[in-house]
Parts: sequence; C-alpha cells; structure tokens
Amino acid sequence: MAGHGAYRGGRSAPMPRLDLDARVSTANQFPGSGVSVKAPQGAVRDAPRAAFAPAQDPCPPVSRVGGVAGFRHFMARARQAPAVPRNADLTLVDGELPQQSAESESRLRKRMAHLARRLASEKEWPSALAGNLKSWENPAIPAGYTYFLQLIGHDLIESAVPVAESGDPSTSGGNLRRAPLVLETLYGGGPMQTPLAYRAEPDRSPRRYLRLGPMLMRGDGVAPYRDIARAPTFPDFAGAPMFRPKDAGQCPFGRTEALIADPRNDETANLSQLLVAFSLFHNCIVARLETTDGRDHAATADEADVDRFLCARTIVSLVYRHIIRNDVLPRILHPDVLKAYQKPSPTFLDKDMAAGDLRPTLEFAHAAFRFGHGMVRDHYAFSHARAAENPEGFDLAQIIRQSSAGNAPHLPADDRWIASWSRFFAFEGLGRPDFSRRIGPSSATGLADAVGFRKPHPEGENGLDYRDLISAGLVRLWSLDPLIAELGRAAPGLIGRSDLLSNAGLRRDALESWLRRGNSDPRSPEIGKLAMDPPLPFFIRFEAAWAGRGGGGEGRHLGILGSIIVAETIYGALVHAPLKAENTAKRLSEMIKDTICAQLGGKALSALPELTGETDIDTMPKLLAAIPKLYGGRLPGPAFL
Repeated sequence: MAGHGAYRGGRSAPMPRLDLDARVSTANQFPGSGVSVKAPQGAVRDAPRAAFAPAQDPCPPVSRVGGVAGFRHFMARARQAPAVPRNADLTLVDGELPQQSAESESRLRKRMAHLARRLASEKEWPSALAGNLKSWENPAIPAGYTYFLQLIGHDLIESAVPVAESGDPSTSGGNLRRAPLVLETLYGGGPMQTPLAYRAEPDRSPRRYLRLGPMLMRGDGVAPYRDIARAPTFPDFAGAPMFRPKDAGQCPFGRTEALIADPRNDETANLSQLLVAFSLFHNCIVARLETTDGRDHAATADEADVDRFLCARTIVSLVYRHIIRNDVLPRILHPDVLKAYQKPSPTFLDKDMAAGDLRPTLEFAHAAFRFGHGMVRDHYAFSHARAAENPEGFDLAQIIRQSSAGNAPHLPADDRWIASWSRFFAFEGLGRPDFSRRIGPSSATGLADAVGFRKPHPEGENGLDYRDLISAGLVRLWSLDPLIAELGRAAPGLIGRSDLLSNAGLRRDALESWLRRGNSDPRSPEIGKLAMDPPLPFFIRFEAAWAGRGGGGEGRHLGILGSIIVAETIYGALVHAPLKAENTAKRLSEMIKDTICAQLGGKALSALPELTGETDIDTMPKLLAAIPKLYGGRLPGPAFL
C-alpha cells in the first residue's frame, strides 16, 4: 500500500481502505501519511507537470518553471511554451529584469526600501468600521484567523531558504510540499519519517500521539501539556573544544529544539498555540478510538494502532479542510469571487489549474497570500487566567521571540502564554474577541523589528514588508497591467466589477495619491514609477483597502484580483486533491462516519458521538469547543476557551 506501507511493517493481504481508489494513479499517494489525494488522470500521466511525487521516490527531480522549482506562473499557459509570461509582462525595474545586472538589482532594492518606508508610515485608518472599534480593527476577522492562514500557507508551501535571504530563487529549494492541504505541516511524513513529532511509549511500538510539552505553572498548579514539545541540546562543539568558534560565548542550555514536523510553526507563540490545539484534537480522537477493540478489523494489536492513527489523521484533515471551505475562505474572499468558486465544480481561469497542475503559483506564494502580514496586531493577550497581571498582553516583538530559536533559556514558558481561545475567535456568550488589523497597505510596528526579521541584504531595510517586496521582485512575478489584461480576457465579468482593475487611469491616480500622502519624500521620482508598475504584493493589499466597487470594503476582505489568485490556488487544492472520504454533497459527520467504518469498522462509531452526530464542525470556534468535550469536559491548566 503505497500510502503507508513503510509504516505498516507489511501486511500479507491488505484490506481495501479509505485512502485507496482503483481509478486514481498511486503516483498521487502521499508518502507516509496514510492520506491519498486525487487529481485528473491527465495530470498524472503528464510527468513534467505532475503535482505530486511517486511514493517510492521521496526526492524526485522537479522541473524548474519560472526559475523556481515546484512553482509556476499564474495564467502562464495562455502564453503557450515556454510556460512563463514574456519578459515584457514581468515586473521590470526601469525596463530591466531585477537580476539582469547588479545595477538593476540595486535599483530594485532602493525602490522597495522607499515603498517599505511608506508602508511603515501608514499607522491608522481615517475612521473605524464601527463605533466601538479602534480604527484599524476588522470585525469580520478575529485575530486567530491570521495564524490559521499562516498554518494554511505552511501546509501549501515549504522552501528550504527564503528567497529574500538567499537573493537567488534557484537556490531556495523550491516548494518541498508534495500534497496540498493534508496537514503535512502538522503530521510531517508520519510517525516513521518524522518520529520526533510523535510521542514514544515504552510498551507500544507504533507511535500514534503527537508530542506536547508542559508549561510552567506558578504557585501550586500542575504544569499542563499545553505547549509544543521542546528539548535542550548540547552545543555542536561540546566535547570538541578545538572546533569551538573563537568568538563563541557561553551557550545557553535551554530548550533550543522544537519537536514538531515543521519548525516554522514555532515562529510565534500564536502559531505554536494553534498547533497545540490541532495536536490536542488529534490526540483526543486517537484516545477515543483506543476505547474500541480494533482487532476485529486488523490482524494484530500493532496494526490496530496504525489503523487508529490513520483514521484520526484523516478525520482531522477532513475537519481542517471543511473549516477552510466554510469559515476561512468566506471571510477573506471578495463576495463576488466567493460566489464564483464556492461550488462543487468551479471553473478555473488558470488552464494549468483546470488540468490538475497543483503546483502553487509564484503570484500566490510571493504576493497574494502575503496579505496576512497586514492583519498582524501589535499586541496579543493570551490567557484569561492571568489577564489582571498582563491586561495589554504581549507586544509583537515578545511574541516573535517566544520560540525555541528566540528564547530557549527561558522555556518552557509560564501559563501567561497559554491561549484562552475566546480571545482569538468569536464564541457565543464568551465576549468579544480581539480582532485582526484591517487588510491594507500598512503593517504592525513590530513587523519592522530588526531582531525578528533580519536584513536580507547588507544595504537593505529591516522588516517583513521589505522582505516580501524583495522576494516578489527577485522571483519575477507578473507585472500588474499585463496580469489584469490577461484576467480581463479570461473573466471579463469579474474584472469589470472592479473600478480599480477596469480603469487604468483611476488605478494609477489612486496609487500615486496614496504614495505621495504621508511620504517623507513626496516629490521623489520613485512615486511615479511605483504608481505605473506597483509590486504585486503591495497592490493586493492596496486593493483590499479600496472602498470603491470591487475593492476589499475598506480592509474587510481581499479585493477581486487578490481573491481570484487565492481562490484559484486553495479551491484548486480542495477540488483536484480531495481526500478519499471527502464528498461535498455529504455532511462532514457523514464523511467522518465513512472514514471510521472503512478504517476500523462500524463498531468504532460509538467512540466519537461528538463528531458523528448532527452538529458539523464547520468553523474554528466549533472545532475548539469540541476539544474539551472530547477530552472529558475539561483540560488541565487555565481555561481552554
């Protein structure tokens, strides 16, 4: 069984399982995960354009499209071979590609530094969206969705080296993800390929539970396992002083290693706490399934344990994808775009996506999906239990440093860092949550922090906005005007609904007006050049702030262009790579029942009445509310919700 044969240890006569489909090529099975995905057979047969690697080949050669392995350009097939836009359609710097010469790259960096400083100067919106809100707050998107979006981004894209740091797209490692939206960012390659992410038990050989770590409790409290697992290590030169760097100081013996499948999920305390929530959900499901006798559907106890793990992973992935469809995308997409894509078989504008090529586009990865950086708040409060001691919460610099990489000597953290989830998501009867920032061309002050976001170039600027702009320039994205023209031919109805997209003169006037307002150098010639050809990540956020027709409703959601790029990528993954049990014509509870029956047999249905009943988990608050119920009514430590 290609999906999980390495983990299973060999079964002489494998029974038909939920993750196999005779009509689908096994080239689309996800190694080590127990989860299969489906894509059109044409896409599987077309080897250079195949979306996933064969299970028996963990490190396949990846074709380089648009200069970055594992990615492609949005709408590029319309230009025929080669499958990239013409040079005239790419973002240029005074008529040259950014990497055409040292001078053109220097001009790119100076221009992006100018724009980054302008983004940093835009602190407040002219007026609030409601009378009881601060001017920057977005009541449509509570603060927790910022980090759920980051988790989705990590689940779609993993690169070895950020382009902004390497300066060369060809050395970034490309996209290392082989299957989209199956929570590889949580599960890694499964217990055999990524054992450090799973709890070892001396009396049981197959690992089934995701690791969690304890928090520090002040007073007489018992430390709850409500953090990701962390471990200390000795310095690399321990025991070999001859290799000790001359300038090495005293190495702090803290918990420097995050024992998780994707280390990026320890970049902030917000994201690591969200990972804990999904880990708890998985572990609760495994624990419940272990109350049933799995040996009526498996030959040995070990095989029954493997079946329970695979069943739990599939259930968690089904819930995760259901929330993306029903909770996340409706919040971030323009209503007209949502209506066009939120159907069982949407029409994809990108012909490669329509054919099942699921490689993320460069325009998604380096522009459209970076909009979430504009949603980050300057402060976050975590625990209700310690609210009196820390009423304002932690500032962003503290949150960025609260990781094994940034604060190892002081980990594990104390219980002030345990998330009370009603601060991050809206629960009925639990008060108003904190909201994200409105989506627009401004960022939290902390995102310019020099420690959290190192300079990608000796002469560059600090901050995440600058890094995003440089990455976009170096990977050679579509230039805005040709991209709008291409989309206008493919979807004139959608593009025509936006004044900003359909009227080039209006667009340039609006951009130039914004760039001059509050600019430290309002007469700079860079302003006119940026207005004529704005970097795509900047324009996506500018469009979201646009109050006119087709914009983002003053930062409530994305505008039409940003929504199309995001919808094509995420709906493409949901439609072309469904889990075997996934069927949009069914309720989620029915899909979960089908999963349990196929993996463990009908007797196991009684183990999870909370998930197989009438209430579907289609929002993040519903998922988080289900975890204490699965846990037995309570979780240790400060209040979970």
